[in-house]
Amino acid sequence: QGNCAMIIETLITCHANADNDAVAAMVGALNLYPDASLYFPGTQEKQLSDYYEEVLKPLFPFITQKELDSSQINRLVIVDAHLQNRVPHMNKVIMRDHPEIHIWDHHPISDDERADDMFDATLINIEPVGSASTLLVEEIQRRGISIGCEFATVLAAGIYGDTGSFLYNSTTPRDFSAAAWLVSLNADLSLVSKVIKRVMGREQLKALSNMLENTVVRNLGGEALARSEEHTSELQS
Repeated sequence: QGNCAMIIETLITCHANADNDAVAAMVGALNLYPDASLYFPGTQEKQLSDYYEEVLKPLFPFITQKELDSSQINRLVIVDAHLQNRVPHMNKVIMRDHPEIHIWDHHPISDDERADDMFDATLINIEPVGSASTLLVEEIQRRGISIGCEFATVLAAGIYGDTGSFLYNSTTPRDFSAAAWLVSLNADLSLVSKVIKRVMGREQLKALSNMLENTVVRNLGGEALARSEEHTSELQS
């Protein structure tokens, strides 16, 4: 490493062929690592690529491949992945700089995964929720961090996208609670509907918006319980 190398204390990235949730979790992690830079590894989804170029790249501190190649990374934060083969674009950085590694992921560790398949990380937060963005939202809430509507909108798009607008079996009450909190912070659901792959019909989106705005989050024996006071038959397809 030459003396001219730029030092990046913290770099946040996600798995190769990024999806909405991975990118949203990267952006959300800026609230936990406020001086971090972001590295977008690319995507095969044109809709997400356009969203990155037109909305995310101008708003948030993304670095280029050239900047990555000429920088020293002291801490690497990986979201939405915990296996090394899902993040091949960081192999060179890890070999070169030996950074401290933090993992935030919602994909469960499977029985056939070996220890050497995973990153040698100092912080590993893997929880079985519907979206990586949910984990970031919960940590932001736990730390009492205030976020603006831009962050709320990006994170909401991540949760909507990876839960299939709350229709996938992997969806949990924690995902609903996180999304309800983001809606209370004025997340722009019209932008969310444009970003997510599964674009809901206008009436479905309106019904889901009403449901989230009327969700009551209660603490029951240490567990967050989200219950909507709104009738949601309109959501049935």
